[in-house]
Amino acid sequence: MSDNRTPADLAGRRAIVFGGDTALGRALAAALRDAGALVGVTGTTTDGQALFALKRAAAGGPAEATDLANPTSVRVATKKLRKALGGLDLAALVLHVSTLERSAAAAAEPLRIAAKEIARGAGADASRVALIVAEAGPGGDAQRFDLRSLLNSIAATTAIALLVPESPDAQAVGRTAVALLADRGDLVPADATVVEAAPAAAGSRR
Repeated sequence: MSDNRTPADLAGRRAIVFGGDTALGRALAAALRDAGALVGVTGTTTDGQALFALKRAAAGGPAEATDLANPTSVRVATKKLRKALGGLDLAALVLHVSTLERSAAAAAEPLRIAAKEIARGAGADASRVALIVAEAGPGGDAQRFDLRSLLNSIAATTAIALLVPESPDAQAVGRTAVALLADRGDLVPADATVVEAAPAAAGSRR
């Protein structure tokens, strides 16, 4: 049976993908572009291998070598990408569950920074951010973190975590993440593991 649903449409929306040097980050950036978004990407570190992967993920678009563990580096990169894109509407962070194990609060800092930059131009009510967490194994390791509280701390209008298994289908994850960022729940697979911030968190929400 054919699927007659219209695809997610993010035409003209400006998005940043933190962790674009990863396989998931690269797939997400590509899926965002396919949906019509203007995309800027950052790396996770500034080593040579990450820089090469970042160039691939950017596909000719704006990119910034970034150390995601360094808030100053993230803040500078986000401001540069916001300027290059002419503003910022959406943000997504790709990370592995092991990063949450080290410091969950610090791991989400790029999204807090992005939410503030989004609010500068679009207003706080328009900020949509997504945390894409790669699980460490079949046991669902990320489930033991209080992801809802973590999302609430980002202070975005809509904050969502998408949990994915180890070694996932990157293209499928990218499409699902785009559906979440586009507020197209009808395109999110029924078996997707999604955590949303509490409705009362971070001010008014839809």
